[in-house]
Amino acid sequence: MDKTDLILKYAGMLCDLEYPVGDEARFFLKMDGRIYATENGLDFRCGAADIRDITEESSLEKDVLNDLSGRTALVLAKTPYLGICIDSGHEIRACLDDMAQIVGYRVGLVPHTYKDVHRALSRGEAVMVRGRYAILAGRSLYEACVALTVLEKSAEITLKSAVIGGAKPLSRADSLLMREVYKRKYSKAEADFHAQEESEEQSPAVSEIRAGKALSVEEAREQLVTAGLKLQEQGLVQGTWGNLSVRLNEEQMLCTPSGIDYSRLTPEDMVVVNIADSSWEGERKPTSERGLHAGIYAARPEVGAVIHTHSAAASIFAAANMPVAVEDPQMAACIGDVIPVAKYGLPGTKKLSENTRKALGKGTGCIMAHHGMICCGEDLFDTFQKCGMIEEAARQYIDRRWEERI
Repeated sequence: MDKTDLILKYAGMLCDLEYPVGDEARFFLKMDGRIYATENGLDFRCGAADIRDITEESSLEKDVLNDLSGRTALVLAKTPYLGICIDSGHEIRACLDDMAQIVGYRVGLVPHTYKDVHRALSRGEAVMVRGRYAILAGRSLYEACVALTVLEKSAEITLKSAVIGGAKPLSRADSLLMREVYKRKYSKAEADFHAQEESEEQSPAVSEIRAGKALSVEEAREQLVTAGLKLQEQGLVQGTWGNLSVRLNEEQMLCTPSGIDYSRLTPEDMVVVNIADSSWEGERKPTSERGLHAGIYAARPEVGAVIHTHSAAASIFAAANMPVAVEDPQMAACIGDVIPVAKYGLPGTKKLSENTRKALGKGTGCIMAHHGMICCGEDLFDTFQKCGMIEEAARQYIDRRWEERI
């Protein structure tokens, strides 16, 4: 894929977001020794004629990108909640694992100077420029765009969690550890991504998520692809974050793989995992949370599918370490009066699995402190529906109190 197609692909993706990206939104891409940028003031609604080679031009952002080690792309944007933080001078600290890993421990505000912006992006993947916009960096446009969606979610969490007592930041030590593990763990996945993106592969077809536990392995693979795409479409996950599984039989489950964006998953990428010991078959590595999924299946023989999301409203409760009170009677009848909160554990650890299984008990789902939300059901269709209900219950609770506050 050449530079123009690559930029237009991700411009289209950001145009499809449910929120605006601001009047000064732009892309900067370093490719083949040159730097290209979209024109200012287009809100990413651009065509091939709006992409220019600016290698020889004078630009703070161009100079910063040119001098950043290991990064090839910048995204400039002022999304709604990031805009509030920029205008009010409110820094954003990592309260969830995804921000700690993808963006960094803290995103502060700096003046629009080369020295300040370069220093900030040398330490992390994002900075807010006073009175202007946020700048997100990445090893690819994909990474920079995912960082934007994660940081906008983090800004919303930072602001809205005030109505339930405020978000509780992760420790600096845990954040730095997760950041380093993330950079090492996903380096190969990112290289694979570049190779795939430069090819002309087709996107997977989207079908419907069907009810029923009696799926063949082939059908289960296709259903996981469809469910992953729909989770991404509805904003319940960002990038490679979150994971899904279905039970195949008493001994095995089928899981999404580690480190591959939902938009690029194919049925063949899904991994067969043994429930008893979390060992797996094939070349693909399953999700790092496979132990959590396996533990739920082992403890709950009636469960046919498990979905873990990083959805925005549920994540506000995760950041505040608070349960969700389900206020709508019809939803409460389906998912329970309260969605409990599990104590924190680092991603992929036994502590996280044990804490989550304990909080989940015999219920439909639970909030995972500093992490997200997990849900289970009799099949993938049932679980997907319940995920949506938990997110909506959390959204209703927060939005009503947020509106009263403002």
